[in-house]
Amino acid sequence: MENKKDENLENSVEHNNDDSEYVKNGSAALFFKAGAISVMLLGFIIVSLNIIFVSFGMHATVINFGEGIIAGVFYIVISLVLLIFLSKKTASAVRMMIFCNAFLLVIGITLNIINGFQIRSIYYSFKRRVDITGTREEQDLMIVLGTQMVAHMLVLLIGIVDILETSKLFKKA
Repeated sequence: MENKKDENLENSVEHNNDDSEYVKNGSAALFFKAGAISVMLLGFIIVSLNIIFVSFGMHATVINFGEGIIAGVFYIVISLVLLIFLSKKTASAVRMMIFCNAFLLVIGITLNIINGFQIRSIYYSFKRRVDITGTREEQDLMIVLGTQMVAHMLVLLIGIVDILETSKLFKKA
């Protein structure tokens, strides 16, 4: 079983004379492309959710700088870069995959922290203004922010898995 796994890894990585490696067509390339497409879709979802949050937040005077829109656009651009480098099958694809996924991790961690602070801000701003907790406006904002936070966590998870698989796949034999 272990030998078959090693053969699959060897088949998905091609070694050049200069000891650089790159992904050939195969299950590994398909795995990385699926991850990039998932990040792209999550980017579109995050942009949409942040637009909804901005429209809800205008009535609730909640501070939002559109950071989710910017992060969603970054997710889309990074996934497109990943897809382009995966289709080229060059040695620089490995370095670019690790770099892009590391960038996804930084963005994802940052936006999860920001969403946490926004949820806290919404909770306390509504708590001060109204004695009754759980107003419809507060619930709408919390649902949108919670869903957005889950999407950022999925991007984090995809980035971590891609980095781990890339390092495992491309380490020297």
